[in-house]
Amino acid sequence: MAKYRSIQTSFWSDSKIVDDFSPEDRYFYLYLLTNEKSNQLGCYEISKKQMCRDTGYNIETIEKLLQRFEKNHDVIVYDSKTKEIFIKNWYKYNWLNSWKTKICIDKEFEQVKSQKIINEISPLYAPYMPQVSNKKKNNNNNNNKKNNKKDILSSKLDDTPLIFKEIIACFNKVGIKEESFTKNKIEFHYKNTKTNQELIKAVLDKGYTKDDIMDVIYLKYDQWIENNDKNKKDMSTYYRPSTILGEKFEEYLQEAKMKGIS
Repeated sequence: MAKYRSIQTSFWSDSKIVDDFSPEDRYFYLYLLTNEKSNQLGCYEISKKQMCRDTGYNIETIEKLLQRFEKNHDVIVYDSKTKEIFIKNWYKYNWLNSWKTKICIDKEFEQVKSQKIINEISPLYAPYMPQVSNKKKNNNNNNNKKNNKKDILSSKLDDTPLIFKEIIACFNKVGIKEESFTKNKIEFHYKNTKTNQELIKAVLDKGYTKDDIMDVIYLKYDQWIENNDKNKKDMSTYYRPSTILGEKFEEYLQEAKMKGIS
């Protein structure tokens, strides 16, 4: 599938671009915003050699540009060790308040390796995605991250309660909608009860993962709550663990994959 990046026309009248950027800076900045490695998060892995191949610049020029963009212009963070770059103002224009965008950004943030960049993103990320675990924000030991990282999808008994809590939290925190005019919130208060735990465990025991369950929750929230007015009948009452985690779970999951959620 083709991937597109939109650049606002105000880019050319932005005071920082006009006053501080040379023609070479503008070209390189447009490249960072639109190259094929760019993503929804605004943080991606790209080597200096790849930048050379794409732009036609030599390695010395690329290094000078990266240093100028990070130290002088203060518009990027680049980690030479992990070969990751973060564009600082990207979030203002691309972190849309839609569930599809949030799912995409959440998955991309989980892949960030650079602790320097994680520390830069986390203050922006926390208010945008309050329901997401702050395990990355609290992990300050980048050298031991792989060794210390616990697989929360493990079926071990010690990890299971955490999975229950996260999935129930997803039901409740995804299921909050601000009406565009009234600003009234529709809130859900599902509990981490034995019944709900058994529903979750039954799905996990079939080989599905926590991410599979959350993808279905996002899908059904969008269909049954966010866009309920498009349905022939009120479907909001079906937004509950017993329905979503029931016998149609596999059908719902395939639907989520078809819509590009999974």
